[in-house]
Amino acid sequence: MSINDGLSTTDAPPDDLMKSLQPAKSTERNPLRPPVEKPSKNANPPQTPGPPMYPHFPMLPYGYYPPYGPSTPLPGVGYPLPPATTTAQPNIEIFSSSPQSDVDFVERLVQYLDWLSRHSPQQSTLFSEAKDMLVLAGHTFETIGMITDEKLVSMGIVEGIGLQIKSKIGKFKRLHAKGRV
Repeated sequence: MSINDGLSTTDAPPDDLMKSLQPAKSTERNPLRPPVEKPSKNANPPQTPGPPMYPHFPMLPYGYYPPYGPSTPLPGVGYPLPPATTTAQPNIEIFSSSPQSDVDFVERLVQYLDWLSRHSPQQSTLFSEAKDMLVLAGHTFETIGMITDEKLVSMGIVEGIGLQIKSKIGKFKRLHAKGRV
């Protein structure tokens, strides 16, 4: 399609040129072009087969170790098992809400209050007095979380020390479970 092939001038371009022009706005259309049929939106795309199905193993968070040793593959999958090289049992600590029989809760209360006094040396005498008061009143490590603030003050324990005793129990338990106390 060139202007020089025939009777075309700059004032009268050939018909092919006029049909090839596109309007400036996307919402308009060139009336000289034949209409183009658009695919309907309800047409289903051709079905392609998906990837083959494999057994799904969920992703575990980083650092997670199964509590009962490494997991075994599903039956019938046919993965070779690695040879067992060690017979050592993993160190598993099972946490339970029932009290353990070998734990002395009064001794744990003493350890807890000694730990608090090591972390706050200026208040160590106050923690020592609180330790004596709590042991004399018959409390253990398990019962100090249930003592009200008024009861602590009536026992002669300063309010700030009582708040520290009640608020740092969780941190002590976590550190004690890790063996860092």
